[in-house]
Amino acid sequence: MCLIMTLITKEELSKEIILKFSTKDIYLNRLDESNQKLAFGKDINIYTLTNGMCSCDFFRKTSNEKKLNRYYPYLKELLGEIYSLGIHFKLFLHDYRGGIDSEKLIVKEKSKITLDELISKFTQLEENVLYICV
Repeated sequence: MCLIMTLITKEELSKEIILKFSTKDIYLNRLDESNQKLAFGKDINIYTLTNGMCSCDFFRKTSNEKKLNRYYPYLKELLGEIYSLGIHFKLFLHDYRGGIDSEKLIVKEKSKITLDELISKFTQLEENVLYICV
């Protein structure tokens, strides 16, 4: 079992953004074909947003203050940078019990949220809710 944050965009993220945040141990890995396309649609780009293994260290219920304080500023910077480029995005958090390509995802709820609200609530986001940044 592991929490994985998924970032969904219509536009492809630049290699510069992906590289910039990988130096801060924030990894964006694009999924080409996966079961997630069934949950989120076809004409989109799906990225896992992890520390290289999972997203557990980004959330209050599965991490500690030291790790939260390390990652939170970088996550805030990343989301702000993506938003400032005019890239609309959605976030989805799921606790995987199987493989990322094989597990069936169900969106229990959709929630429109501003960037400021998303950033302030980030470490406490709920699982299986599709957060749509407006």
